Amino acid sequence: MTGSMKPTSRAGCFRVPISAAAVALAVCLIFWPSRSDGQYWENTVTFPRAPQKVPDKAPFPRWRGPVCVLGVVQLRDDLGRKQAVELDRLAKKLGDAVEIDIFSLDRFGEDWPVGHVTEFRESNDVASPLYFLSAEGLAGIFKGFHPGRIRVLPQVLLLGGRGEILRILRGVQAAEDLETAIADAKTATLPPLDTLSKGNETGFPVNGAFEAWTFGRRVIPASWGTASVTGETVLKAYGKGWLESSACEIRNTADASRQVLYQLVPHAPLLGRKIRLCAAGRSNSLGKLVVALAMAYPGRERGLRFAPLSPFRVSEGSDKRVPMRILAACDLQTDTASWQVLSEEAAIPADTRALAILIYLDNPEVPGGAAYVDEIRLQYVE
Repeated sequence: MTGSMKPTSRAGCFRVPISAAAVALAVCLIFWPSRSDGQYWENTVTFPRAPQKVPDKAPFPRWRGPVCVLGVVQLRDDLGRKQAVELDRLAKKLGDAVEIDIFSLDRFGEDWPVGHVTEFRESNDVASPLYFLSAEGLAGIFKGFHPGRIRVLPQVLLLGGRGEILRILRGVQAAEDLETAIADAKTATLPPLDTLSKGNETGFPVNGAFEAWTFGRRVIPASWGTASVTGETVLKAYGKGWLESSACEIRNTADASRQVLYQLVPHAPLLGRKIRLCAAGRSNSLGKLVVALAMAYPGRERGLRFAPLSPFRVSEGSDKRVPMRILAACDLQTDTASWQVLSEEAAIPADTRALAILIYLDNPEVPGGAAYVDEIRLQYVE
């Protein structure tokens, strides 16, 4: 690594004369709700209206209750028929306690004649009505789904009363497993704070709880920088963080370029020490959030994966980036909107030249992906 290591961009703010208008604008920024609501969060589904149904006299879905079940199947497919039977079995057991509706991607009367649908219901003793999901499929009810990428069917979506996705279950799910998932969604609680407890703190990163923000050309967390970020990729989420505190939101963008939030960590106090990286995060079921501690030392530790995008260049004005390998990574689970707390331990090599915490979504090609991140900490293990 030659030359001085320079961030590609850094947090900062402009100095401007204070006026009444500026004060008013600052107040609006502080108290205005997160602009992410209704766009990516709470990853709201537009409830389908079921233009076709079998039997024809079946009532339309009501979408009531704290948890609703939207099963999406293809009746022409053996797995889809199995899932429809399991959903019907669950509906018989739970009755009116939970809204359970089965939607088919088969166009009734065209792709699959209505007579075949009726025969399927009768031969399998399926009492639940079957609804047709429009030609747009899942992409027609949730913009986060890309029509060209919907290949895993059946899918069962657990939805909140406003249509927010609580969990995505892919593949055939038994009625008993679905019942457990529904119960978990109804009683969702924050994970234990054990791994986020105070103690043996390194003091890094600065502003790991994202309570301090810099207001300038863009609103970004104080002491953090951004790389390859355009528009509103990094946002402050008011009251959306751990225990309803502030959090940082990071999103995928339409051009599918990877966005990175980073902070350079002073490495000297950590050399030769074993540390623990802790983070709390929550996906909107689509964003694949990664919080990683990476080192700029590409010639060693070949068993470690490379960071997908380094925020640093080898020298001022250079287009060449400093390769970074990941020492520890908190890879949060997708397909769920529940908060997760993860921690990973790593030994810091004594000859490490630079350390940085990187936050990014590891599936930038997925439209609609977003995640909240909060309470990032580095702790000494020994």
